[in-house]
Amino acid sequence: MGAASGGKTTYLGTLSFAVERLAAEKRRRGSGVRPWQMTAANDASRDFVTLLRQEIRNHSFPQATVATANLSWHVQGSETSRTKALLPWKRTWVTREIDFYLDVADLPGEAFLLQSDDARAHAAAVERMVQADALVILFDPMLELNRAGGTLTNHDYIDKFVHWMLTKAEQSGRLTREGTLPQHVALCVTKFDEPTIFEGAYHAGFVSVREDGSPRIPNELIDDYYDWIDQRIRTEVGRASATEVRSLLETTFAHVSCYAVSSIGFHRDERERFWPGDPGNVRVVDEERQIRGSVYPVNVLEPLIDLERRIKAVAE
Repeated sequence: MGAASGGKTTYLGTLSFAVERLAAEKRRRGSGVRPWQMTAANDASRDFVTLLRQEIRNHSFPQATVATANLSWHVQGSETSRTKALLPWKRTWVTREIDFYLDVADLPGEAFLLQSDDARAHAAAVERMVQADALVILFDPMLELNRAGGTLTNHDYIDKFVHWMLTKAEQSGRLTREGTLPQHVALCVTKFDEPTIFEGAYHAGFVSVREDGSPRIPNELIDDYYDWIDQRIRTEVGRASATEVRSLLETTFAHVSCYAVSSIGFHRDERERFWPGDPGNVRVVDEERQIRGSVYPVNVLEPLIDLERRIKAVAE
């Protein structure tokens, strides 16, 4: 769920690349018992992701969605982690299998405004979301920073759709005892790779670089990063849209977690090294934005893994 031109299609297009990179990393380390894979559950999903992968390999950003489609992928893998113990020598390694379906109601961003004539398709999409265990919601900070006066915000796209979900959940008996929607939500702040976002976050001390060379916002700093994004939008645009979105979601859903996401990732040199002084993975050719190099998705797959973990924990 997210705004028009907010990066939803690119997120889906780079998900399979994220799975492949994680699988390759696991093979190098010899960790995990189940190989990572992402399998289309139907022909439409296979054709959809194949087209997106081709566009991305050709350094083109996927075209924004213009028609409704119901898509599904089966994601499988495993992760290995150490158990917590007061004494370090008592910690043991535990492997957990990961297995979930990602169902996507691929709608144009304008559909979330519920103003299209195709109300039946949108109603069906809302029903799918109401019945889902978890949701991924994208917040595009560049939409706010580049927004002209009178144009729509992230909150405008999300607010009406969420309240329609509330009504549908009330009618179907899906609300919790507290009156909230039961889904776990991953609130993904996109465009982490945008130079104006990354450079500010880097100099503010939010960014760390992992062993695999990927810049990340550590979990313990993600709330501070979100507040920094919000303050920057307030300062430059004069509207607290980031706060509006988070407040809406936290009062509407049972659980909300934030992530700093870049679908295409950061530029790396020929030896696959990341340099903070040259992070941008976008180039402009004949006034068209293109992907500069290979894609190294940041926090595209990880929110889905976290959602799967939380859903299983509640079930147990």
